[in-house]
Amino acid sequence: MSDQALPAGLATQDHSLQEAIERSTAETPLNFFRGENGEASKELVGVFFLVIFLLTLPSIQMFAMKGWPSFWRKMDRLSDTLSRGGCFAHICNGLYIDFSRLPTVYELIDVAEANPDLARNDARAYTPIGPYSDVCEIEVRERYKGRTTDDALSDKVVLILKLALGLFACGHCSVDVELFIGDAAAALELPTPYISVGHRVLDVSFGSFGPHQLRCGRDLVFSGLADLTSLCTAIANGDCRSAHVGLRVCDELLERPLPYGWLVQILAFEGIGILASVVAYHGSVPYDTLGAAVNTAILIAAMHVGKLFRISHLELMLVCFAVGVGAPFVWHYLSNGGQPICHIGPQFIGPLLIHLPGCQIIWGSLEIAGGSLIHGGSRMINGMFQAMLMAIFITLGWQFFGRHWALGDPTVHPNDGVELEGSLTSLPPSIWCPAPWQVPTEGVPEVVTWYFVHTVVALPLLALINVNLNIRPRESLGPLACGLCGTVTTGFLAFGLPTAAGIPSYLQNIIVSFVTASAGNAVEFYTGLSSVVCVVPALFVFAPGSAAMMACIGSFHRDAGETFLGANVSTLWESITMTAVTYMLGVLFATQLWKRTIVHHGVDGVVRRRRAHAAAAANKDAGNNPYASTRGASLAFAEREGDDLGFKGHGLSQYRSQSVATSMRGRLSTTGNRPTALWPSALNKTPSLTPSCL
Repeated sequence: MSDQALPAGLATQDHSLQEAIERSTAETPLNFFRGENGEASKELVGVFFLVIFLLTLPSIQMFAMKGWPSFWRKMDRLSDTLSRGGCFAHICNGLYIDFSRLPTVYELIDVAEANPDLARNDARAYTPIGPYSDVCEIEVRERYKGRTTDDALSDKVVLILKLALGLFACGHCSVDVELFIGDAAAALELPTPYISVGHRVLDVSFGSFGPHQLRCGRDLVFSGLADLTSLCTAIANGDCRSAHVGLRVCDELLERPLPYGWLVQILAFEGIGILASVVAYHGSVPYDTLGAAVNTAILIAAMHVGKLFRISHLELMLVCFAVGVGAPFVWHYLSNGGQPICHIGPQFIGPLLIHLPGCQIIWGSLEIAGGSLIHGGSRMINGMFQAMLMAIFITLGWQFFGRHWALGDPTVHPNDGVELEGSLTSLPPSIWCPAPWQVPTEGVPEVVTWYFVHTVVALPLLALINVNLNIRPRESLGPLACGLCGTVTTGFLAFGLPTAAGIPSYLQNIIVSFVTASAGNAVEFYTGLSSVVCVVPALFVFAPGSAAMMACIGSFHRDAGETFLGANVSTLWESITMTAVTYMLGVLFATQLWKRTIVHHGVDGVVRRRRAHAAAAANKDAGNNPYASTRGASLAFAEREGDDLGFKGHGLSQYRSQSVATSMRGRLSTTGNRPTALWPSALNKTPSLTPSCL
């Protein structure tokens, strides 16, 4: 049909749209350094180059001062490593996965009790008392020397401080750490214990003795979290009455290596970014997954650049900026298969799944519900701050290759007759596309249905999140089952119910988190594995922090003049609070319902009663020898399993000295050894703290 056959208004609109499209694709394939008229702007070029110069000037100056000698030394070390065949060994160590069976906490306690005279290594007195702390054991012991008749008091205090620092560093929230440590301190009969866990400082005092204020940090190492939680439970239940035995077991647990190598962690992170774009954000196949794969590789490279330049404390801002720079570039050249441009959302948010502050805001609301108002409130504020930082730096990076990327595209807004102009065409999208099974998308196979995505595709995503959280392979079955319960419930409530029977989204959050937490508590009831280890991987898949980040991006859109129907009008406070409280309620209800059942009838309770009966019978037969009940079984276990379980000499391994210090996460660590210990105790170095999602 010719233009003369069209009404004058439609012909004018058609001509303006055609001119906008031609203007957006003229000159160069990239909308780079262009003003509002689509032409190159000299002023904009000057501003961008000035910003880049100021950003790189400190690094250039530092490199000019001492960079060349350091660079050549590193190249010499690399060439020496390659010449000795170390590259192959480095890759093999990076692909390491620990499938071996490790002794349980109760088995370690039995072995330690069977050798009551075995002393701890004296060198431990001069090493940091726990993760992220720079206070040595001897400094703590000196405070109690000669001031009490209880010779074991210093051992008890050191054990409590080690457990508190370890639990918090491995991922427990502050309220749970205070409860676990308070019960353990009461069981050890410490005088009037007071424990307060902050974001950076652990404050502990006992009776009239002066307080201990130790630096602490938080990370996600769930292999250590499960072990230390079991030790705290054993101490609180009276299964480990000796502080000396508890210290030896705690040393052994903190010395256990991470279950996965550095290369496995990188591959897992890459897989999470790809699968999250489909499961969590309902992207299409294959273009959205292809874009997510490239953007995840950009994110991983940015993380390593941050470690190389020792700016890991700025990791969140760095990776968001890198993804913001790369996403429009990847979209233009690789991942644009003709789908609506809102599909770029899953491509750049999927790789950021681990960095989103979702679990952190849920745990903050749990801490508020548990009475820790200051810590919970500050954690919620920190989650809001992270969401704002992510939105700002994504938008900032978008200005490099995303200038006027949406100019003339009719799919970016839902209303006809609304033309995008100005800075609104240079912003990342703030709304989600419909799921592929809701609106048929060209090139998406019909097999991609909600039940296929939330079961078949969600299973490998949950497995990779387990790897990222350092959950051991032998303990992964429970978290996988728990996560599948959550994803299937999410898909059924969102897409499986008829429209007339739909449930409000915030109520869906309560139901989903309740089902997931109930499954996690059931796993703890039958296996003894902490429910936190089972629930947190599923919370990552629910991605509660993405709504907060999209709300922040929506504020950029509103500031640029976006007012049409269908725009993102959610506020940051609404997105944070309602999402956090609704997910928190489900977890809280399930935990309270299962709590007494797990304590009295769970597998740990059964083991505790059996040990008590065995100890009573053995004491009666052996003249009240406190170790007669466990000595034979423990030594037989140690003889049967041998060094494969970490027992050396008299039953407990000595500290394994580390040649390199790595971060506690070890997720993207590129050390040349096997996965390093949870806490490199032989070095007085503090592991680097990357932005936590909890």
